[in-house]
Amino acid sequence: MPLDMQLSQSLRPVAPQASVRINTSIRPLLEQDRVYLAGPLFTQAERSQMEELDVAMRGAGFETFLPHRDGLEFARVKPLLIGRGYSPVQADAFLNSAIFALDTFQVMVNCGSLVINASGRVPDEGAVSEAAMAYALGKPIVYLKFEDPRSLLGGADNPLVAGVGRFRTANTPQDAVEVMKKSIEELAPDRFRTVECSPHVGLMLSAGEELWRALKSKSLAAIGGTERLELVCDLIVRQFGAEVSPPLVEQSPQTARPFSADPQVSPRLVEKKIYFAGALFNHKDLSGNLLLAEAIRQSSEGRYGCLLPQNIKFQEFNPIAMRDACLSSLLEADGAIFNFDGAELDSGTVVEFMYAKLLDLPTVVLRTDFRNGGDQQEQGEPWNLMCSGYPRSKSVVADAMSLYQESMEGGVSLADAQSRFYAKLAQRLVAALDEVCSQEPGSTAERTERFRLAIQMPGASLRAALGGDDKIGSLLNRR
Repeated sequence: MPLDMQLSQSLRPVAPQASVRINTSIRPLLEQDRVYLAGPLFTQAERSQMEELDVAMRGAGFETFLPHRDGLEFARVKPLLIGRGYSPVQADAFLNSAIFALDTFQVMVNCGSLVINASGRVPDEGAVSEAAMAYALGKPIVYLKFEDPRSLLGGADNPLVAGVGRFRTANTPQDAVEVMKKSIEELAPDRFRTVECSPHVGLMLSAGEELWRALKSKSLAAIGGTERLELVCDLIVRQFGAEVSPPLVEQSPQTARPFSADPQVSPRLVEKKIYFAGALFNHKDLSGNLLLAEAIRQSSEGRYGCLLPQNIKFQEFNPIAMRDACLSSLLEADGAIFNFDGAELDSGTVVEFMYAKLLDLPTVVLRTDFRNGGDQQEQGEPWNLMCSGYPRSKSVVADAMSLYQESMEGGVSLADAQSRFYAKLAQRLVAALDEVCSQEPGSTAERTERFRLAIQMPGASLRAALGGDDKIGSLLNRR
């Protein structure tokens, strides 16, 4: 293939994945008091103008969307994507698509009006595109041009651009506020008018909405710095990069983050991250863990998302790196579930359970095996007594055989029986998680000391796997 064709294809925008919910019916005028601020953002002087406009609009009672403050930060996210093994061209394609989806959602749906800063010799082409979208949907638009004598047409802008503001020009942010109020009053738009858009536009709007909800979620808002940007990268790759595999990156499993979660069960953007530990050595373990994790997410309506160790991916077999990856996940988790099935408890799961108790994580222990696998006799729990009696812990013991037979009643299909089985189990686990997560932890000093011990105990390799002191400090602050 000729080089120019290869380059053209590599630069092609990436469409959102088909798994993104599609909504082709929108109400573009609903949020009249939320204003999209469109304009150039490439120099400090341009950003200062936009921030001055933002202050004026907010001071008048409007909400605003200011892209360089509220949207995706291209320059900060791109290096992280490249660090994951994507080429600069791939990273550009993902980010261009993500920014287009987010900003298009804001212009068309989430903001009911728009101010375009058309200052300069020619208006910014991105801002013009955004204003054209808003105009086509009947939104009130203010055409702002700071005192600037430059223009292509003898002191006037192209009429196809200036016309979006009905040939009224505001010259200061304060003027823009008054013109906006008057435009809303004159146009009196029907806030509840519904507009149908084409499927490809609906897909992009839905992807933009998902990005926006994620950026504003409580769990993401509580995280700062590089960790927050990493979570944004997770979502961008899930939405726009699932069909593009990054090249394998040559790196030491003990000096770089040695794993990545399956995007379909990624808990990064849900309320609480729950580490799900248990045997994972055969098809029954693997499929059962995955089905139960998804049932927990659904039953909790997204409040709990499970970190499955089986989704940790390694480039080579390295036992210490594997151990550190699992312990790192526990350190990042908000709670944990430990599957204690089996005649003998899985030894790795027991070690992880004790590590979680060192951290004082809210913990649920699950056993669905109807055999007694312990030494506590009838009055105790069906496992070794050394794994019982810890604070902020709750047990869920279910007879899997009885649950299976109940789920099969009524001649239902295999798929329906499976859904019943895992839904019933998940409901009990979610209730138990709610209970232990609501229990008060120890004092800040006690939690800090527990965390420091948990970092030190496995040795230096864990510190390296976590990414160094900055990441450890971020995790400690969350505690």
